[in-house]
Amino acid sequence: VSYLFNKIKTDGIKQLTATYLPTAKNGQTSDFYDKMGLELASSNSRAGAKEYRMSMENKKFESMSEMGEVEWKESIKAWN
Repeated sequence: VSYLFNKIKTDGIKQLTATYLPTAKNGQTSDFYDKMGLELASSNSRAGAKEYRMSMENKKFESMSEMGEVEWKESIKAWN
């Protein structure tokens, strides 16, 4: 995820926006954007939809090596 955030920033994108729309199968990801540091911009309590945003200016994201690249590669191998 940090790679994607850094790529977005490097490409000159100033703000990232995302929407979570609940379904019968994606409940386990309902807090994904919260965990990734995006700010809740609005929510619709009736439908469960959430709008998120993150200003990319003045942000620095960890590199893969800082996150434990070896562990990441081992996790990918386990999936194959």
